[in-house]
Amino acid sequence: MRVGRIGPTGAMAWERPPRDRVREVPFFLRLTAPQLRELEAVSTRRDYAQGEVVFRQGEPGDAVFLVLRGAVRLLERDSLGRERETARVAANGSFGEVSFLLGTPRTASAVAADTATLMRISRLDFNLLLNAGSAAAHRLVYSMCLVLAARLHETDSGMLEVLEPSGPAAGVGALGEGAV
Repeated sequence: MRVGRIGPTGAMAWERPPRDRVREVPFFLRLTAPQLRELEAVSTRRDYAQGEVVFRQGEPGDAVFLVLRGAVRLLERDSLGRERETARVAANGSFGEVSFLLGTPRTASAVAADTATLMRISRLDFNLLLNAGSAAAHRLVYSMCLVLAARLHETDSGMLEVLEPSGPAAGVGALGEGAV
């Protein structure tokens, strides 16, 4: 069941996010109260029912999403049409940052894993703040970079564990004897 109001076009309107939940999202930890208010002014909030699609793979990356409550599944479809879950984003997490920053199509679909409340910041509104020299927008970009760098580090560490030699063939190496 969606929570919100119907807008003038008949579409579900986004609501303003509750300030107490927003403060818990890592993107906003480095923001001052006035900077947080500035970003809240261009952000919106919406509740999603379990199984409801937030966006589909291939759609424009026109917004970044922050999970205030619940969880969202990120699903990738391969060239054969098979879908697999690549991540699950819980409360205080975020998704859609790469497409948002680069302006590229979505690389995965996002679907509510259960009832979820999401905060949405549109690329258009964010770029207006950024171009106006907003300190809040610059700090948010910095925070996104830190979050994305931490994810990359975690992925790299996981790859090293997979490729790291162990057991009886430890002397051979991950790619085999004589591999360069």
